[in-house]
Formats: sequence, C-alpha cells, structure tokens
Amino acid sequence: MNFVKKIAVISFLSIIAFSGLYMYSASMVGVSSTFAQEADHDADSDHDHIAESSTLFKGSVFHITQPGLPTGSERLQETTTAPPGPWVLQGAWKLKVDQVASTVKSFEANLSMVRSSEPTAGLLGGGTLRNWHAMQISMESGEVVNVDGETLHVFGSVVVSANGNEQFGLGTPESVEIILSGGGGLNPASIAIWFETDPEAITNAQFIQGTPTPKNARAHFGGVLFGTVDKEK
Repeated sequence: MNFVKKIAVISFLSIIAFSGLYMYSASMVGVSSTFAQEADHDADSDHDHIAESSTLFKGSVFHITQPGLPTGSERLQETTTAPPGPWVLQGAWKLKVDQVASTVKSFEANLSMVRSSEPTAGLLGGGTLRNWHAMQISMESGEVVNVDGETLHVFGSVVVSANGNEQFGLGTPESVEIILSGGGGLNPASIAIWFETDPEAITNAQFIQGTPTPKNARAHFGGVLFGTVDKEK
C-alpha cells in the first residue's frame, strides 16, 4: 500500500507541475502575441505617418497626335512627330508627391504607341507599318509647385524607355513639366505632360542622322501628352 500511495502522490505532484508549466507557457505566448500586435501597430503607425505626408495621383493617357493637338497654343512649338504620325498613345500613369517637402517621390507612365492611320495596312496585323511599341516614362525626383491651389506643376527630368530599353534622356536629361489641373490642386481632373527639351537636342541613344529616328522624346511624342486623373485614388 505504501508503494501505491507513493505512486499516487508522485502522479498528483506531476499533474500539478505540468499544469503550472502549461499555464506559464500559455501566458508567455499571450505576451509574445501582444508584443507582435504592438509591433505591427507601430509599423502601421509609421506607414500611416509616411502616407499622411504623401499624395498619390494616378490616371490614364489617351492622346492622338496629328490631329488632336491644341490650336493657338503659344507653348506648342511643333505639331509633328518623328517618325511621322498620326499616333495613338494609351496607357496608365502614377505620380507620388511629398506634400511637406513639395517634391516628387516618383512618376511612372506605361504607354502603348501605334499608328492610328495607315491606308495600306489594317489596324490589326499592320506589322511594321503600324509600328506598335511600348513606352515607359519615369521620374525619380522633381519639384512640385501648387499655383493658387488650382493647379499642380511638376518640374523634373525623365528617362524614356522603348519596349523596356532606356532610349531617351541618357546623358542629356529630358526636361518635362507635368500639369495637373481642373478641380483644384487636391482633386484635379486632367494631366498634361509637356516635354521641354530643346527640339534639336540629341538624347536618343539610337539616333541616326538622316533617318526618321527621333532626336529626343519631345520629337517622338510631338511635344505634349494629355490624359485624365482618376477621381478615386
């Protein structure tokens, strides 16, 4: 009987010890979870802090060169493109600005470019005559000016890629002014991307003298691109 009692006492004490260890472990897991949640909250707070000082604008470009350019504009110095158009440009763009510093964090536009009119080639299957290609425009820094709360003017330099390969703005920057207008500086409706590079400047890494190859992105796009701003950002 003494042996049986000893076994019973040992078993009872083991159960108590196991229960205590389990409760301690559970409490530690709870503390760890709490710290993890607080860390996540702190990370979210930092993210929110960053977001509060930034504004994201985005939208679409749908632009037709020749015809489709504005008339009577003193700013527009050329109405032709290289190679000659007319071209249709369509795609999406995104602009992130720092409100506090009045600077650009990033600008990206991804566009498709195709000839809109070619009598000897159909819209589909037009091959080289239609000359479909992708264009990417990117800006990593710039200045933002809010004019009377009505328009946002972004000044900076861009690099322009064709089919994923950097082509314009290498060595000699492609200067641009991006204007967001209509609806006020905080809720604009339209975008205009003006290329300010000297029309005769050679920024095209693939330029060949005596051919229709454009000297710069300004010549390629015809000087300006127009689009819209999404109302829901």
